[in-house]
Amino acid sequence: MIKFVLYSKAMNRIFFVLFCLLSFVSSCNYSSESREINAENKFTLSVPGFLEETDELKPGAPIQVRNKFRNLYVVAFPDPQPAAGDQEFYENGIRVLKSALKNPQVSDTVHLQISGHPCIQTALFGKMQGENIFYLHLAVMGGKQRYEVCTWTRSEERWLRFRPDMEKILTSFREL
Repeated sequence: MIKFVLYSKAMNRIFFVLFCLLSFVSSCNYSSESREINAENKFTLSVPGFLEETDELKPGAPIQVRNKFRNLYVVAFPDPQPAAGDQEFYENGIRVLKSALKNPQVSDTVHLQISGHPCIQTALFGKMQGENIFYLHLAVMGGKQRYEVCTWTRSEERWLRFRPDMEKILTSFREL
């Protein structure tokens, strides 16, 4: 009888610990729904609910969101040098990213239309501080001005996993 009571108490503790652990893990799930961010009534971008707003990624950028645990980051901002031509604007954005990377490689460049505006989307990767970094950069030639939207992540595994989310973020751009 004593062995049964001790066994029963031990099983109750195990079930309690498992219940607490499962409750904790289920509370860590991120929202799969998107939310729209309005950037100074100039443009909007839809981002997954698991990204949080920050001001630590690019000083002055009206949209800066991240998830440190998933290593997914997004910045979006209007063209800081509106006097440059469209091609020069695009090349400057890519040049900045390339300069931050060791052995940068451009893997894709696609011309597309988003909300009726011509855009250039470029995928590039390289090493930064010994770590693989994967970028998707979007240059938007808007009706009122030009904009850059950049998403990035670390490691090839995350790149493969988050690229559809990254592309969805870029194509959600809307000029107001």
